[in-house]
Amino acid sequence: MIIENATMIVGIILGGICLLAAVYNHIKHQNFGLGGVVLVMFGSMLLALSIWGSVEIWVGGSGAKFQLKEDFGAEKAELNNQLEELRLRLTTNRNDIERMAEHLPRATISPAQEKERRATREKFERNSHYSILIFNKAAQQENAKTITKDLLEAGFKTSATETDLEEAKQQFPNNVAWVVYTERGERILPEVRRILSQSTTDIRFEIASNPVSLRRGDIQVLLF
Repeated sequence: MIIENATMIVGIILGGICLLAAVYNHIKHQNFGLGGVVLVMFGSMLLALSIWGSVEIWVGGSGAKFQLKEDFGAEKAELNNQLEELRLRLTTNRNDIERMAEHLPRATISPAQEKERRATREKFERNSHYSILIFNKAAQQENAKTITKDLLEAGFKTSATETDLEEAKQQFPNNVAWVVYTERGERILPEVRRILSQSTTDIRFEIASNPVSLRRGDIQVLLF
């Protein structure tokens, strides 16, 4: 939360400086030029993105704020999955390079290693078709990061978004996570349950008994 606030403040300051620099140049030299245009565009973008990153919409009782969080979380999950796939590929390439450096000129991969690597890629590809969105209270930020990391490593499109969870249909005490899922998400529920049970957190997970309709995501984890 502190980092997010600091990022917003720095963006506003830098955006303001860019705009002021363009205005000062115009006043002093009576010449706007290409540099002035670039400064105005860049400054405006910084200001707009910084302010937008801090905006929360709330319409009493309608759940608009949580819907905005859902949309944001879904987009972030897509990006996180792409970054995790890139990390997996980089790790594989790095391991190959290290192996080649150790055993040149006879660098080979054993059948067992190739089988394990192929299974990892196939599981990642299979899970990447599913989206798991985590919504956490501010006090659960570290636990949310841990759970997100575990799910991303398994290939799921996952993100953690901070919210107050006031819109949740059912409320739970602290350190309890309510896991809800769609009919599509029910297909991956056993594997997700296994990953959550092995997570290095002190969270108790409550799994919904039946599938529900969700606006975004195949599974949502509400972290109280």
